[in-house]
Amino acid sequence: PDGMAVEDWSTLRLLCQKCSEGVPHEHKEDEIAQDEESRKREVAVAAGSLEEVENLLAHWQRQGGLAIHSLECVVDGSASPE
Repeated sequence: PDGMAVEDWSTLRLLCQKCSEGVPHEHKEDEIAQDEESRKREVAVAAGSLEEVENLLAHWQRQGGLAIHSLECVVDGSASPE
């Protein structure tokens, strides 16, 4: 989309506490989600306004029959307006 950046964060794998503290180890297969939860997508969108993001999500829903389960808006006030 013009003026927006979209990243799919669904493929990110969170580390368990031991691994994040530098103690890597094997994980049981059942610890890795292979069910309905693993088909959900988590995306990050950088846009100029919430309205742009809502329009993009509505377009995706129309095109692919997707269901939006939640939307979290995080505003970074450190960027200066152009």
